[in-house]
Amino acid sequence: MVEEKKNPVASDVRSARSSQERDLKDEVLESVPTDQLPLETFIEYAKLERELEEIDYDKHKGREVDQSRLQQLIDELGLQDEIAAANRALRMASWFNIFTLITTDILGPQKAPWAFAQLGFVPASLIYVAFGVVATYAALLLTHMYLKLSSSKFPLRNYSELAPRAIGGVFGRYFKFVMDGMQILQFVFQLSGLILQNGQALSQMAHGSACFSGVMFAFAAAGMVINQVRSLTHLSKLTTFNFCINLLVLFATMGIVANSAPNYLSAQKNNGVSGTKVIAELFAKNTMSQKFVGAMNISYAYGGAMLFVEFMAEMRRPRDFWKGLFCAQTIIILVYLVYGIVVYYYQGQFSINPANQGISPYKWQTAMNALILFTQFVSAAIYCNVAVKVIYRSIIERVFHGPSMVTKRGRVIFSVSVVIFYTVSYVLASAIPQFSNVTGFFAALLMVPFSYLFPSLLVLALRVREDGLKKGFCSIQPTNPHWWNAILWDKWCLKVFDFFIVIGSLVCMGMGSWSSIVAMVQTFKNQGASTSFGCDPPV
Repeated sequence: MVEEKKNPVASDVRSARSSQERDLKDEVLESVPTDQLPLETFIEYAKLERELEEIDYDKHKGREVDQSRLQQLIDELGLQDEIAAANRALRMASWFNIFTLITTDILGPQKAPWAFAQLGFVPASLIYVAFGVVATYAALLLTHMYLKLSSSKFPLRNYSELAPRAIGGVFGRYFKFVMDGMQILQFVFQLSGLILQNGQALSQMAHGSACFSGVMFAFAAAGMVINQVRSLTHLSKLTTFNFCINLLVLFATMGIVANSAPNYLSAQKNNGVSGTKVIAELFAKNTMSQKFVGAMNISYAYGGAMLFVEFMAEMRRPRDFWKGLFCAQTIIILVYLVYGIVVYYYQGQFSINPANQGISPYKWQTAMNALILFTQFVSAAIYCNVAVKVIYRSIIERVFHGPSMVTKRGRVIFSVSVVIFYTVSYVLASAIPQFSNVTGFFAALLMVPFSYLFPSLLVLALRVREDGLKKGFCSIQPTNPHWWNAILWDKWCLKVFDFFIVIGSLVCMGMGSWSSIVAMVQTFKNQGASTSFGCDPPV
C-alpha cells in the first residue's frame, strides 16, 4: 500500500474553511439571546465541554492526551480568547472543596431538638433521613442538568438560569423571573431569621433587661454598617472557623444539658409548656399543625441546594460533584440526628429553638450565646453581601438598567440597598417574633421548592423535551398524539418518580405554610407571648 502524502496546502485550506464556518456559526449564535437558543445547541456545547474537562483532567494527572483534539475543542468552545481561557482556568475546586463548602453551610443544627420535640424520636429520625435522601437525589438531578446544559460557551452561573434551558420558550423565561423573585424573598427571610435568633441571644445575655425589638435593631444597624464594604474577602475566610465554633457549641450544649435542668422559663415563653417533668416520647402527642411545623424545620437542614449550581461552576471537573455531595449529606444527617436525639432525650418537651438558648446555667448560656452571636454576625454579613449583589444585578441592572456597582452611582445605590435589605428583614423579624414558626413558614414556602420541587420539575421538563427531539419534535406539541407517544414511554419510571416528587413537594409547601400560619396565630394568643414590635423577649 502506498502511503498518501499529506498536502500542507490542502490542510491549510481545510483549516481555513473550518475556521470560517466556526466564525459564521459564532456570529449566528451571538445574534440570538442565550435564553432563546434551541436545546440542542446547549447539549452540543456541553458535550464538548465535558470532553475538554476529561482531557484537562488527564493532562493534570500527567497522562498523554491528544493535542490536536484538545486544540479543536478549545477553538469550538471559543477559549482561544485570553479572557475566556483565564476565566476557565479559575475553576480549580475539587470534590473535597465542595464537601467543605456544603458542610460549612450546614443550616440550623440548633433547630433539631425542637423538631424532635414536635414529632418524637421515631418520626423525626425517619423524616431527617427521608428528607436527606430525597434532597441528595434532587441535588443529583441538578448535577445531571448542569453537565448536560452548561459549557464555557454558554455557562450556567446560578440556579435560575436552568429554567429557560430546561423548560424553554416564553414560559421558561418567565419561570426564571419567578425563581429570581423567590430567591430574593429567601434572602430576606434568611436574614430576618438571623436577626430574630441573635435578638434572642442578646436579650438572654442582658438578662431580659433590654428591649427585645431594640436589641434586634442594634444587630441590624451593626450589619448595615459592616455591609457597606462591598468586598468581604477577608470575612469570608472565617467560614471554616465558624463551622468549628458551631461544632464546639453543639458538643458543649450536649454536655451541659446532660448535667443541668432545662430552662423552664424560656420553654414557657417559647413553647407555652409548663411543669418540671421531662417527657421525651417515641411519638409526640402534638397537633397536626405543630408536627408539620417541626417537619418544615427539618427541611431547613437541606437548604443549601440554591448554591449547588454556583459550586459546580467553580469545579475543575463538575462530574465529581456527587462525591462531595454524598460525603457532606452523610455528615449533615448524622450531626442533626445525634444532636437532636441527645438534647431531646435530656430536655424533652422543654427543648426550644435554638437549642443552645435552652441551657439553664446562666454562665454557660451566655458563653454559648456569645460564640453563636459571633458566627451568626459573620454569616449575616456574608449572606447580606451576596444577597444584595444578586438583588442589584437582578433588579437594578437587569430591570431598571442601572449603573454598574463599580461606578460612583452604583456604590451609592448598593449602600442604600443594604440599608433597605436590613430594614425589611428587621421589620419582618420584629413583626413576628416567633423563630420556629417563621422558620417553618420560610422553609415551606421557599426552601422546599429549591431543594425538592424545582430540580424534579426542571429535569422532568428537560427529559420531555429531549425525548421529543429524538423523535424529530423541535417544540412542544400538546395537541399532537404522536408527540405524546414520543415523550411518555422512554424512561417512564423516572418521569413518574419525578412527577410524584413534584406533587409531594407542592403538598409539603401547602401544608407547611398553613401549619406555620396556624401556629403563629395560636402563639400570639398565648398568655405571655411576645408581641409585634414589643420589648418582651420570646425566651
